[in-house]
Amino acid sequence: MRNFQHIVLCIILGSYAVSGLQAATIDATMNGDRRAAETALATGDPSLSIRLAQTILKMNANDYQALLIVSLASTQLGQHQAAATAARKAFHATSDGGQKFQAARITGAAYFNASQFTRAEWWLRRAANYAQSEIDLTLAKQEFNQIRQRNPLSVNLSFSVTPSNNINGGSEDEFFSLDEYVFQFRPDARALSGIEYSGDVDLTYRISQSPIQITSVGTYLFGRTYSLSSASQATVPDVSGSDYSLTLAEASVKHRRFLIEGFGPTGVSAHVGQIWYGGDPLWRYQRLALSQDFVVDQKSSATISTFVEKQDALDGIQPDTKVYDLQGVYAHRLPNQDVMKVSLGYRYNDADQETYTFKDYRTSLTYNFEQPILNSRFSVSISGGHKRFDQFSLALDGRRDKYVSVGATAILERISYWGFSPSISVSATKTNSSVSRFSNTQFQSKFGIRSNF
Repeated sequence: MRNFQHIVLCIILGSYAVSGLQAATIDATMNGDRRAAETALATGDPSLSIRLAQTILKMNANDYQALLIVSLASTQLGQHQAAATAARKAFHATSDGGQKFQAARITGAAYFNASQFTRAEWWLRRAANYAQSEIDLTLAKQEFNQIRQRNPLSVNLSFSVTPSNNINGGSEDEFFSLDEYVFQFRPDARALSGIEYSGDVDLTYRISQSPIQITSVGTYLFGRTYSLSSASQATVPDVSGSDYSLTLAEASVKHRRFLIEGFGPTGVSAHVGQIWYGGDPLWRYQRLALSQDFVVDQKSSATISTFVEKQDALDGIQPDTKVYDLQGVYAHRLPNQDVMKVSLGYRYNDADQETYTFKDYRTSLTYNFEQPILNSRFSVSISGGHKRFDQFSLALDGRRDKYVSVGATAILERISYWGFSPSISVSATKTNSSVSRFSNTQFQSKFGIRSNF
């Protein structure tokens, strides 16, 4: 990590030695002071370099080269806050993309040296936004990742907008039968079209780390709400999209450690959280999770994970529930560097009321293309499963659901701003249920933002 602390300084000093910090038009006195400041900086007299640069800044407070000299000299003196301030001013003093890239990197390095890692990461994202070549972009990513390894705080943000033909999981049919009786669905139990808006914030803080273990605490917030289409709103004028909104807040403690020689890390985590639906508390939960990673060979890996979750109902309608989940994932890198991932899962929902108790068997296949397609990172997936209710309130012989989903995601990496790129996902899900209320088809097109780093 010491190398990173000096990498920007060495590169910039080298460029100065070659270019001499040339400017299109400069006053002769300022030019002489600038050359003297460069010489003092290169020969190890940062204090003199700063005094000479400040003489220039008194005549032109936005002199880009003088501000960078102050920043680099302040770094040599260990004055990292002053270095960051000067480099930040240099960034705002120029409109040239290459100069902005250079100044943003120096600002990030200064904040890194000041142990302000999150601010350093943010400035490396800004640098990436002004990268002049693939080499520049790769360099910014590498430096960002080096900072992230040292930063105990990890922040992940996402946001998406998803048009859907069925935001409420409603039925496509107007009527359903129970034995010889036929009933009509309420309008709000029919499929309603609209737009989903969702976003989440995942904060993780590393409290302990060694070559064999890592321990962290985290907070996760998720929110989702909807707006109804005009046709659906006309069908259910008294219903609002926010009636289907969902909010989740969770706190967790996670620990991963190498326990078994030749295996990957073993993980254990504890989670507590609460879910709100339509603005009202739905349930509170506690979860204990375990996982074990395996290195199959140089191109393959596998993970087995399980969790037990206790859900305490808060709305007076839903029952208290215990959830038991088991999943296995196998990933393999193909000779063309594409990655194929297969998963198998089983879940048992053990509710206090039989009609909410079910078993769910699921599987999925995901294929990630290594080479860009149409300048986009591309992946496709297919999943399916079978859900079984031995007893169900709307059927005399229980309920059986079969479902299948196909989807594709493209990350438009050529469009990037501060290291974030837009993503487009399309999916179609078909559910066939022995209880017609739960047979439906859902089409979604999700537009989101993802990090490239």
